[in-house]
Amino acid sequence: SEAVNFNGIITLNKSGKRLFEKLQEESSREDLIDMLLDQYEVSEKRATKDVDAFIRMLEKNKILE
Repeated sequence: SEAVNFNGIITLNKSGKRLFEKLQEESSREDLIDMLLDQYEVSEKRATKDVDAFIRMLEKNKILE
């Protein structure tokens, strides 16, 4: 319900769009990290950092509870 009341704009890059779509499938944090590792040439440390930052951004904007 908070997402309905959101009055801002969040711009997602290609990987952010994929992460958001994966979350709509009720994926775990580990699923998101694995998806980044499969789709991009990044280290596990980088993928974990990016997923955690993405989740924090969604929580901060009350898009993810």
